[in-house]
Amino acid sequence: MSALSGGGLLVRLCCEGAQIQSVDLQLQRPLHLLHALHGYTLAQVLQRLPRLFPLCGSAHVLCALAAAEQAIEAMAGSAHQSARAVIALADTAAAHVWRTRLDWFELLGRTPDPLPVAQARRLLQSLCTALYPDGDWCLPGGGRLAPDRVALSHLRVQFADLHAALDLEQTLAGLRGGLSCALLGADLGWVPELHSRFAALARATTACFARLDTALESAVLLEDNAAAAARSYEVDGSGQAVLATARGPLRYTLELRAGRLHACSVQAPIDRDFTPRGSAWQLLDRLRSAQNPALAARWVLVAMDPCTPVHVELAASAA
Repeated sequence: MSALSGGGLLVRLCCEGAQIQSVDLQLQRPLHLLHALHGYTLAQVLQRLPRLFPLCGSAHVLCALAAAEQAIEAMAGSAHQSARAVIALADTAAAHVWRTRLDWFELLGRTPDPLPVAQARRLLQSLCTALYPDGDWCLPGGGRLAPDRVALSHLRVQFADLHAALDLEQTLAGLRGGLSCALLGADLGWVPELHSRFAALARATTACFARLDTALESAVLLEDNAAAAARSYEVDGSGQAVLATARGPLRYTLELRAGRLHACSVQAPIDRDFTPRGSAWQLLDRLRSAQNPALAARWVLVAMDPCTPVHVELAASAA
């Protein structure tokens, strides 16, 4: 399947002119790459996860870390849990920025704007350093937590400025216009239905930045300068954890043997919603006609917010 050689969501539409007669949806995720990490130490696994999942890399690290801590019985204290929650919110905010400035811009036929995405990621890295100056924020059991109050104050301003620069109201207006063009020939109810989905995603973006602002304000009170206790991670164990992300809950289940990864499974929101007969397919299957079926299908799927490239193929009716 060449269209999905790098992973993605493939939709095949069987059409006769503007009439869509059947829909086939296939999802390919590079989860097989996790097998390449088997035998690696916990530190090596956590270091490599962001390369496998660049969109929500820190979320994957935090979720895997929590599962590993359960496996080795080295749970972090409440201060570290709160600090990690701030990092997770910043990672979620970066994913929202990716959606609005890359995915939505591409959908509108505009040149994707990677600069805010890069800025969000830089701020995320700065946040990790502001909380954990030694860079050990993903140390099992917790690293040296020593918040830099000045840096955190500056980060609050920068995140707020980044959110304002997204100009979500203008983007939503553009999406409504784009929907009207993309859904020509479809039932009139499609435009308001899909626009309501985009509007809900925009509200989720604003809510995330608001929670992040509150968390950053509270983060200055977090402090745990106690040196991490010497622990041996060369143990056997299994654990699982769930973490909220921009698109829903992320779940990690892993098994360690002698402190090295033996097995690992990941369930992301896309794995639930974009199954062959899942909620995304059910929504798309309702689309029975459109002047440009491929374009209309793309808009329907992006409104469901996948975190992977969307490929649409057309096939003529066999009848």
